[in-house]
Amino acid sequence: MNRDQSFGTISIPIDYAPTKPSTPWLGLIQIVCPHFAFKSLSLLFIALNIFIYFLLLIISASADVRYNCLMYYVGASFPPAYMRLQVHRLVVSAFLHFGLSHLWHNCLASFVLSFEPEYVLGIKRFLILYALTASYGIMLTSVVHPNAIAAGASTSIMGLYGYRLVRIVVRAKQMNKGSYPFVLLLLVASTILVVTIGKWNIYTLCALVVASVINFTLIDKTSIALRVVTAVVRSYFDFGFFLAFIASKGDAYGHAGGLVAGILYSVTQLDDDTEGFGSLALLKKWVGRVMIAYPIGCVIGFLIRGVKYRAFC
Repeated sequence: MNRDQSFGTISIPIDYAPTKPSTPWLGLIQIVCPHFAFKSLSLLFIALNIFIYFLLLIISASADVRYNCLMYYVGASFPPAYMRLQVHRLVVSAFLHFGLSHLWHNCLASFVLSFEPEYVLGIKRFLILYALTASYGIMLTSVVHPNAIAAGASTSIMGLYGYRLVRIVVRAKQMNKGSYPFVLLLLVASTILVVTIGKWNIYTLCALVVASVINFTLIDKTSIALRVVTAVVRSYFDFGFFLAFIASKGDAYGHAGGLVAGILYSVTQLDDDTEGFGSLALLKKWVGRVMIAYPIGCVIGFLIRGVKYRAFC
């Protein structure tokens, strides 16, 4: 395998598995979630989310404790608790969910988006990406909503999506596709999908076609049939269903914080000599400063809001 010119690891295609799947079923799974593996941190996180949710549900029912109170005791984010330096809530809250629908959508989104970054970045950097995006998302929503309890993996999911955006830009540039107008068109198509999903009409169909064509050109050379199927499926999952859920039902501020963190961290992981770009050293330097300034700004904003410690239950 060649050395990857973007993330300093082995070269991999962006949208399909690098090796022939051992079974047809595994091949189908890898169309939706590239680099799926049973022995992975991503699958462990999904299983952990499910296990924790049902365990708390059972405890809540048997001990006659309100579910939201139990969430608070376990580690859900509650801004006043940060006045007692309970910072573990920034990460622990990413593994807690308020309902079955909340859990289902987040696990499904994680299933599609998390295997590729784990494969490319490695376990250590993937853990940093996951924890950083969860923390940055919770920080921002805590400043905006200082009295609201919050939990869920969607902040990290948006961070994974931020990683994918950076990956697409880098890959488009390396393939001489005119990166910026090319990706802008993809994002416009994605936005239309987000707005119109569930209301299938000519605009939704056109957006899906445009996104699919662009994704098709970004996939490494393989069989035409596989490229077509993969492009359509990835376009729908990446830029339609999941973003529609996140945009319409979730905490916009938490998701925005996770997305920004995912983009910033992914930029810092690019090699300085990434093909298709000039020197990235200066950009990475400023990105690093922004990543330091972000939590400081959130803390200052939090203090300005005058939040005082109190228990949720």
